[in-house]
Amino acid sequence: MQLSGVPEGRNTAPCIAYASWKIGRKDPQANIVVTPADALVLKTQEFADTITKALEFTQERDAIVTVGIAPTRSETGYIHAAEALHSQLVKVSEFKEKPDLDTAIGYLEDGHYFWNAGIFVWNVNTIVNELRSYAPQIAGVMDQLAPSFFTPGENETLHRLFPTCEKISIDYAVMEKSPRIYVIAEDLAWSDLGSWGSV
Repeated sequence: MQLSGVPEGRNTAPCIAYASWKIGRKDPQANIVVTPADALVLKTQEFADTITKALEFTQERDAIVTVGIAPTRSETGYIHAAEALHSQLVKVSEFKEKPDLDTAIGYLEDGHYFWNAGIFVWNVNTIVNELRSYAPQIAGVMDQLAPSFFTPGENETLHRLFPTCEKISIDYAVMEKSPRIYVIAEDLAWSDLGSWGSV
């Protein structure tokens, strides 16, 4: 399904909300995979297997699955799991976006923290309900926008309403607050290419 281009950057929560509301209009039972465009995954078969497991899990549960990567240095966001079980889905006990350096070093030493790769899997109903709970302003804008989906007036309505959304990442809006998060930790030969230093 093609989405209209959003008129301006408002971070990931509004973008994910727009996609989810629109997907839900076409398929109310859809499972959704969100993945960044600026990442490298070398182990493609392992990635496919991981996403398949996550999709099967979210199809049967009101849950969010995030892909965890074993950290090799102290940076980015972190997912804490009570157990570190390779290739298995484990309940997340804490989700921390961009901790300070000392805290991140402690996470590495703990051994139960994983990098947040920004890869999320969920059922459309789950993410819509979580956004309603934790980002009600954005959900309200999507509810106003929804009647225009797949109509000639969608682009005009999108350009008028989308810029009014709160500018916030999905990590801060939902992932740090939701009790429904699970992690699947896998060695995917993953690298975040979001900066020239990473490249």
